[in-house]
Amino acid sequence: MVCVLLVGCGRSGQLTVQSVHDVQVARGGAFDEGVYGFADDNHLHVMLTEGPIDEPATALHLSMFWRPRAGRTAMDERGTNVVVRYVVFEGDQVGVYGGGGFLWTGRGLGATLTADVRQALMNLQDRSDGFVDELGLAGASGVFTARRDDGEALRRVRALQRRVSAALGYPRFVQLRRKSQSSRGRTL
Repeated sequence: MVCVLLVGCGRSGQLTVQSVHDVQVARGGAFDEGVYGFADDNHLHVMLTEGPIDEPATALHLSMFWRPRAGRTAMDERGTNVVVRYVVFEGDQVGVYGGGGFLWTGRGLGATLTADVRQALMNLQDRSDGFVDELGLAGASGVFTARRDDGEALRRVRALQRRVSAALGYPRFVQLRRKSQSSRGRTL
């Protein structure tokens, strides 16, 4: 299996992205920074990056669509589903992997979020012409920590969207909305 071990510098934790099919190829990396925030009461975004914040080598974007609450979350009072986007930049090439899994929020959603990603499956959803898909169908799991900054989290998501769109030559993601914006025509 391809194993991408993403180890943070004490701030971002450890996540593994592992190919389901190919045991010969391995990629490595470390997340330098983790930040999270809310777009509104029910939409949490986590951005983990490796490399410079505005030009990361890899980025992991997690989107949680509601806060887990005891008695209202199907599997566990601290867990919910999560959309996973793993973006890999290689020079001027880009690959966007996406899928879903589960997120356990640990000690809650305070100044720092410590969470556990489990059973996430992703595949290549988009790529520039020269990007080579080494992962194929991949699983992601592990623990991360991110600091809370609502504005910075959304800024980083938008910066990643712009960079991916520029590398692809067309828009890849839909626009995020802020709490004060109407939701009509804009989704996550």
